[in-house]
Amino acid sequence: MYTPKLTKQVLDYMNRYTEKKWYNSSYHNDECDSIEHEISEESFISIMLPNSFIDDADKGYFTSFLIRDTNQDILFETKNINEIINYINNIK
Repeated sequence: MYTPKLTKQVLDYMNRYTEKKWYNSSYHNDECDSIEHEISEESFISIMLPNSFIDDADKGYFTSFLIRDTNQDILFETKNINEIINYINNIK
């Protein structure tokens, strides 16, 4: 479910409160939107954005932010964007 207004709000917030440059990496046919920060040509961090108030993965409804690395390994999950900011700002 593509939610361009929500994605823009999160993107603006992340660019404002982290020291990293984020961009919209959503495919308009994905189950949820995403933003990314490129660490290098071969490495990036993705944040999958919530798309619902109902948590039902079988139906494609997600209520949490999910941080993944280049290998798609889950690094952190929370429902609070401020916890995402803190996590990102503490990455060395």
